[in-house]
Amino acid sequence: MRMRRKKWAEPELRSAAYCIQDPRAQRGEWRACFARPDQPLALEVGCGKGGFISRYAFLHPEWNFLAVDLISNVLGSCKRAIDEAFSGKREVDNIRIFAWDVEQIEDVLAPEDRVQRLYVHFCNPWPKAGHRKRRLTHTRQLLRYRTFLAPEAELIFKTDDPGLFADTHTYLREARFRILEETDNLPVTEESIVTEHEAMFRSTGKPIHFLRAVMEEREELEDEKTAGGC
Repeated sequence: MRMRRKKWAEPELRSAAYCIQDPRAQRGEWRACFARPDQPLALEVGCGKGGFISRYAFLHPEWNFLAVDLISNVLGSCKRAIDEAFSGKREVDNIRIFAWDVEQIEDVLAPEDRVQRLYVHFCNPWPKAGHRKRRLTHTRQLLRYRTFLAPEAELIFKTDDPGLFADTHTYLREARFRILEETDNLPVTEESIVTEHEAMFRSTGKPIHFLRAVMEEREELEDEKTAGGC
């Protein structure tokens, strides 16, 4: 089912100083977009309505954040979520959002951007075999992320889909990420940010699968290639 066009979304996005209209122009220069460019940089791909990133960015001014989604309609809702989260309490100075196809993410992020944390929350599971390469945790997508992630960058992944969670273990091994922690039933704590999307899954009794992985350094990859011979 096609999403109904929100006429207000694009004008509001154009009016928001923290919405980047031409992300390609920022490739390799994302840190310069922020008031405190030396802070660690995090990225959420498929940010949706911004239920997570809006609140997390407000709570963590010591980090800078990028959030990307393909659809302007959805990104408009993310913009409103950011406005509500910050709502005059402080300036929106540590988050930038933009619309882009994550499958082309290398066109807007470069090694010089040194992203230190990557969030992938409740992405489309693409359950049909012919569609699985479109998953945001698929091996080929993880290899794209590697091009701009800093050494030992972390990947944070949450999903309600057990099949996607199981397959992601394989994808992470193939792309040389090491899992640091995981659970098949993530509890809600005082620090948890439970989005509308996640709350919907929890209300139906679905467990939330979670993992945190680290990108192995390029030197480790070269050592493996050398040890592997032909």
